[in-house]
Amino acid sequence: VSGNMDKMRRCIAEAIKTQKLSSEDASKVHFPNIIHSTVLRFRRVPASTPTKQALDYFEQNVLPKVTSIFAGVVLEAPDVKMIVEHNAYMHIPNDERHVKLELP
Repeated sequence: VSGNMDKMRRCIAEAIKTQKLSSEDASKVHFPNIIHSTVLRFRRVPASTPTKQALDYFEQNVLPKVTSIFAGVVLEAPDVKMIVEHNAYMHIPNDERHVKLELP
């Protein structure tokens, strides 16, 4: 909405150009056009009544209000890490195998 994520992506792309990355790593740089944040996750659609009720409540009462809940909130990122994701869902260890570049 504000365009700040696009600005951050451009800033990171410029910073990456100044780093010494292998040609293999540089060729794999990809900026997804989504922002992935997990608030609540289930392995599959809940079948049990209490869990299903919690999911339904979240979808009906929280999701519609997300924009207003976070209006005016400023999030700061003290550093940015360029990572390699071997498995889906962002389960990424903070180690040398996965973190290829860290920008302060």
